Amino acid sequence: MTGNNFTHQLKVYTQLLLDEESNWGERRESLQQIHRLFAECGAMDMLQTDNATDREAVWLEGGYAVSPYSAGMCLFEIVRTRLFVLGLINAITDLLQLQKERPIQVLDAGCGPYALLSLLASLYFTKEEVQFHLLDIHRSNMQSAGKLIESLELSDRFDSYLVADACTFQWHRQKDLNIVIAETMLNGLRKEPQVALTLHLAPQLCTNGIFIPEKISVDCRWHDSTGQQRKLEEMNELGDNSIPDYSLFEEQLCNVLTLTKDSVKDYFLQSPVAKALIPLHHTPQKDQIRLYTTINVYKQYIMHHHDSSLTAPITISQPNKNPLQPGTTIDFWYATENMPEIKWKAYS
Repeated sequence: MTGNNFTHQLKVYTQLLLDEESNWGERRESLQQIHRLFAECGAMDMLQTDNATDREAVWLEGGYAVSPYSAGMCLFEIVRTRLFVLGLINAITDLLQLQKERPIQVLDAGCGPYALLSLLASLYFTKEEVQFHLLDIHRSNMQSAGKLIESLELSDRFDSYLVADACTFQWHRQKDLNIVIAETMLNGLRKEPQVALTLHLAPQLCTNGIFIPEKISVDCRWHDSTGQQRKLEEMNELGDNSIPDYSLFEEQLCNVLTLTKDSVKDYFLQSPVAKALIPLHHTPQKDQIRLYTTINVYKQYIMHHHDSSLTAPITISQPNKNPLQPGTTIDFWYATENMPEIKWKAYS
């Protein structure tokens, strides 16, 4: 099969993934087919690799850079992949309409073995419209992505392949850096270097440059787990397979952290960075206190909790673990050294 045929197939699968009318099963199948096609093109097949180095993570100054294997497995996160690709496509389209300079310069920081987000977005633009620059700490990721892009005959849209730490990388090119896309995070902004990377790369954007994701918020909420479970059981008895309105069982206590391109390091060094008061109607034997992550990828493309592992709630108090009493105050702070994470302390 020629590169053009591979690319045509990839465009068909990508269209199905991004189509508003496609269902969950169709989107899942499209990602499985994309993985199969990538393997046929000679890229790393994380479902088959037995190379130990492909499963090795790297500790950076700003956090934990996941292994090539783990980065490759992100492909199968349906909502994450879909919304990040849609966000990037729309960001590029917006800049093409707003400015005369061509091509748009996009830095994909932590691109992984497939440069998945940039690669799928590149199908919708010409080399005159956009140039992608790939950046990753793992040389094997860059080799895999380079081989894949060459096989798909899309090399004209990819300007550079950079093996470096995104938390220290400097943009030295004469052309302005228009867009940075980076998804190097876990829920709760823990372990991985999303904060350090954003604080370092966002200031290198040109005026009106776009950082994707635009905003990451971590909120502390009270959760009525008993009420939610009762509602799910009622829906199951009625044969209702729809997704319940989880907000009915939650109460916002405070915003713990918000990360945007305008964030500064001093904000994360505050101690405490936020406080929450456990409500008087909290029942320690039934209810939970959780951290919820929301990712505003770009404009209307938003990931809520339960959409992805990136936004899965983190429980900090539940009946059988750290049960907290009504009226308790929680102080939150962000640890930036070694293992980045939100830490907390409760007191009456």
